[in-house]
Formats: sequence, C-alpha cells, structure tokens
Amino acid sequence: MTSIGIISDNSGFADKLEEALALLRQNDTIIKYDFLEFKVLRSDIRIVFVYTENTDKLSEDFINRIKNGKNYLILLLPDINDKLILELYDKGINEFCTPDASVYSILVKIINAQKWLAENYLKDCYKSILTSKGILKENSSVYRDFSAVFCNKMKNFIEKSALLAIDIPHKFSEKFITENLENRLVSTLRTGDIVLNYSDFSYILVLSGAEFENARSVFDKLTNVMGIQLNGMLIRYKSFNENELMEKINNLRILLQRDGTDFVAEAQETSTETEKDWLDTSLDVDEPQNYKFFQAIYNSKLEKVIKPVFFRLKEKYENPKKGLKIEFLIEKNISEFYIINGEKNNSLKILFENSPSLRIELNYSGIYTPENTDFTLPFAQLTIKKLNEIVEKFIEEGGKIEIAG
Repeated sequence: MTSIGIISDNSGFADKLEEALALLRQNDTIIKYDFLEFKVLRSDIRIVFVYTENTDKLSEDFINRIKNGKNYLILLLPDINDKLILELYDKGINEFCTPDASVYSILVKIINAQKWLAENYLKDCYKSILTSKGILKENSSVYRDFSAVFCNKMKNFIEKSALLAIDIPHKFSEKFITENLENRLVSTLRTGDIVLNYSDFSYILVLSGAEFENARSVFDKLTNVMGIQLNGMLIRYKSFNENELMEKINNLRILLQRDGTDFVAEAQETSTETEKDWLDTSLDVDEPQNYKFFQAIYNSKLEKVIKPVFFRLKEKYENPKKGLKIEFLIEKNISEFYIINGEKNNSLKILFENSPSLRIELNYSGIYTPENTDFTLPFAQLTIKKLNEIVEKFIEEGGKIEIAG
C-alpha cells in the first residue's frame, strides 16, 4: 500500500484523478490538497501528483515544501516546453506528464515511482552502514571511497544516472575550505544525487536519473551557486572499473587544459558495430571492408589517445631553456609530433590509410641518431600506454633525453 498525495488548483480535475487512481490501485491511501492553501505534506505520503494551470506558481520554495528526499514528485502540466521542464527538473521534480494522459500511463509512472522509492530506501540503508564505518563523511552525503559508490549494490542506480567529474582549481582551494563550499555543493544538488570526493578538491557527481545531454545545466548551476570557477568533465561510463574511470577523467582533464575551457563532455561512440571484429588484424584482403567505420574508429582514437598523449608529453618534456622545443600538428589523417633540439629536427608521424591499422613513421636528423623507420600498429593495440611508450622512446632516442622513472 502506498500513500499518494494530489495537490491541485482545479478541484474537478483532482476528483477525476482520484477516481482513476482508486480504480487502478484500490489499496492505496489518497489525500487531496488545495494548491493555493497547501502548506505541509503529510509525512507518510510517498508519491505526489501536482496539477496547476499556472506554472509560474511552481516556485523552488513550493517544490521544497513537497520534497523531503523520501517522496516522488510527478507534475501534470497543461503547457509543456523544453525550457520549463529543465527548470523544473533543476528545482527537484522527478517526472511529468500532461493532464490528458491515460490512467494506464499514470499507473506506469506510479510503478516507476515505487521502484525509485525502493532503490532509494536501499541506498539510504547502505549509506547508514557506510557512515558508521567512516566511509561516508559524517553529517553530509559525500562518499570518500570509490568502491562504496561503484559497487553491485549501486549498479542499477548508477546506470540510470549521468556522471559529472568536477575539479576545484588550485587558486580557489583556500576559499573552498574556508567557506565550506563542499556543503554548498551538496545542498545545490538534488536529494537523490551522490557525491564522491575521490581526491583533494576533485569530485565525481552521480546525477540521479539525469540525461547525459542535460548534465551541462547542472554544472552551470553549480558554478553560479558556488561563486567560483569549476572544471567539469562529463563522462560516458559503462563499467565499475576504477582505473578505467580515472583514465577517462585524466584524458578529459588534458583536453580541458589544451582547449583552455572549463567544461568538456566525452564524445559519443560513433558506431554500434562490434570493434573486435573490425579491428581483427587477420582480415583477408578479399573481404569487404567498411572504410567509414575505420574512419570512425580513427577519429575516436585521435580524440581519446593521440591528442591526449601528444599534449601530455609536450607538457612533460618541452624545455626551451635547454633548447628543446616540442610541437605537434593534427590534420585530417596525419598526426605529427616534432622534436626540435638544437640542429636536430625529428618527427614522428601517425598516418591513417583507410585500413584497420595505422602506419607510424619515425624520422631522425643528425649524425648519431637511429635510422629512419616505419611500422604498422592495429587500432586494437593503439592505447594510451602503448603510444606513450612509442613516443617516449622516440624522444629518448632522437633527443638523447633521459626518461624519468
């Protein structure tokens, strides 16, 4: 049995909705409130329907009087537009539909609400256990342990959420501590959202039920409310492997630095075909080959592997004071990494030639340098670790630089 509340400024519509709900769910308790006279919601009400013909009355204060972290709010709106819906989701609603929705559509929304409430109840129980063990910060909703958030108990919850990583830039760290902005961060998010403090001044936000495309608005809201610059990285994440997630965040952080921006979103996968088959190095020359797909894979590798590695190693090894200059150039199907060291001008080229492999050319200048060489590398083997090894060896051999640890 579930207690359901109806808050409406149209008594006729409220009566109609009550009859429909009673017909579909005879064991539920249904409580009606007048919209204009509403003050406090009964504490045991778990699902709330709100109908108003004047959406201007749906203030954040009004919604906060309904939401208590343990109930589910469904709005029935006569006029719907994208901007309004996004604003209302930011204020804390869970779901919406039109007043002319069928009673069976409303029943489905109630069933979804009950699933959400059950998941939240289990999450709250889990949080209580973690708080007692010191894994969850006392008197806050901030986790301190990766495995406590990304575990099987939270799997269903996280799969329906968007992941937003944020960094607090060093110049704002003192203000962040002295003004206790972490509490402001938590209070700005919705009750069902999760905050993981995985490193100093670095957080992962699990935005409950949020669409990937709408998470940018959450970042903008946080920036405005907290009054400091934030760096945001929106992640497409499908597994609970900590190393994979940290690698994604680090790659996006490099793109932020390279582009001089404060927000970046991970690119969408460009194809639903199985990479394993297409990246197989044993493809027979007579087999039909999907060149558009090869191009899509190359574009993905360019953004996720080549650009981050080139940028990171330029930052690491360039030393103008010692005469060592590093440049890189990214064009459509050619990526070049240059080392200019005195009279030496060495280049590493990565060439895409419409195949499941890349050709890598190493060109050295000077008397005491290795011979020029080239080799192919299958897409499947082009990882950040592998390309790091290739480029660092190229720098060492061509520039006679000692590679640190």
